[in-house]
Amino acid sequence: MATLTLNLLHQAYLEEPTPTSNRDEITGFLDQVITEPVGAGASRFRTLMQFDLATLPAGAIVTAAVLTLSYHDTDATVARVIALHLINQTVVYTQVTWNIYSTGNNWTLAGGDFNAAKATVTLTSPAILAAYDWNVLSLVADWDAATVADFIVKYDVETPTTGELTQFDGFNSFNVARPRLVLTYRNPDITKGHLWVETTDIHYVDANAAERLQTGTLGGATGALGGHIWV
Repeated sequence: MATLTLNLLHQAYLEEPTPTSNRDEITGFLDQVITEPVGAGASRFRTLMQFDLATLPAGAIVTAAVLTLSYHDTDATVARVIALHLINQTVVYTQVTWNIYSTGNNWTLAGGDFNAAKATVTLTSPAILAAYDWNVLSLVADWDAATVADFIVKYDVETPTTGELTQFDGFNSFNVARPRLVLTYRNPDITKGHLWVETTDIHYVDANAAERLQTGTLGGATGALGGHIWV
């Protein structure tokens, strides 16, 4: 198993009140990932983040994926759920706005097109200044074929509020606080008969080069793995 830490490649935030304005990491809030539910009038803010997957080996099998944001500030007076979704358009960060993902290409639904699957974290009130982890493994089934991963950060439920804003450290923050994506993966150089252990589970490759799994508790009597594995 190997671990790969990816830093943020691009960032942009989308403003509903100014739907034709581009706010990338150069022209937007340089050091903040921001999100805001709809308030008085149209005032939703959402943030896009892109990570470069070029250093992930071709065909690598990702077994864990955690995206970390460092909480910066919030006006929320109650607990809020912050959701991450995977964007399903090819975003050009120097052009993207609330209305378009690139010049001449409108979002299907203004504010961003994203998959329904999500990863969430609940910020308590008052929120604790700390790094928060989103488990995003379930969002990405085919990362071995992708070159970048684009996420949108938003309130899970964009309930009307007045003047509420939640901020995380962003693109130009100190490195220790910048958004990061940590991947755990194994290389695809597994062949028939290959067997390995992850936590308490045994994985093996059968005669058809398909991965199989036998779950249990290694080293213990209760629920211990028993029987035989052959390929």
